[in-house]
Amino acid sequence: RWTPEQFRATLQGFFIFSGTAIVVSHGAAGLWTRTVLTSYLIALPVVLAVVLIVGRFADRFDADRFRRYVYFLLLVLGASLIVRTIAI
Repeated sequence: RWTPEQFRATLQGFFIFSGTAIVVSHGAAGLWTRTVLTSYLIALPVVLAVVLIVGRFADRFDADRFRRYVYFLLLVLGASLIVRTIAI
């Protein structure tokens, strides 16, 4: 029953550490290539734009509506993972 602000802060705290660990481990494994770096540089402005847009509209959602969206997205992501696992 976190507020949307608490939920976003918790996710940001988690993903900053997990994302850093992933980037470092991929670099240590030699997975950084010119294609990867080019893709990253192309995606970076899009990601920043989405973060700014979501931040601007985040205050318009009440806590219950926000929670419903989060649960719906979790359901869709979980279902897509199950379908992909079954298809393999």
